[in-house]
Amino acid sequence: MNIEIDVAYLRTLGNLPENLPEAQLLPHLTSAVSMVKALLGDREPKDAVEEERVRTAMGCFAMAYALPVLNTFYLSQAEKVPRQVALTDYVFHEPGDVLKLAAYWKNRAYEELREVGRTGGAGVVGVSVI
Repeated sequence: MNIEIDVAYLRTLGNLPENLPEAQLLPHLTSAVSMVKALLGDREPKDAVEEERVRTAMGCFAMAYALPVLNTFYLSQAEKVPRQVALTDYVFHEPGDVLKLAAYWKNRAYEELREVGRTGGAGVVGVSVI
């Protein structure tokens, strides 16, 4: 499967600020792409709609992986926030809220992958062994 996403796609999906360095997002993006490919195994998207579902799942996993790290990064820079407020709109979350947001993104990713590459008609149950 040759489906990939880039940081620009992730920024759009997650509504991330442009001034967030690409180097901070790239490791999470790489992990997410690997995760989706591992989950799909030899299943291939059947059409353009399923290919977009795969891209969305990659982006959702990347957001789930990045959120705890980004929240920590921005909180560690909290002393600079008053000077940056005019330039940026940041939302800081409590650790429990970050975990809930990460779980939301992961669940969304799994939902996107649910029907990708499935064969059979109604009543057929697909199983992925993780």
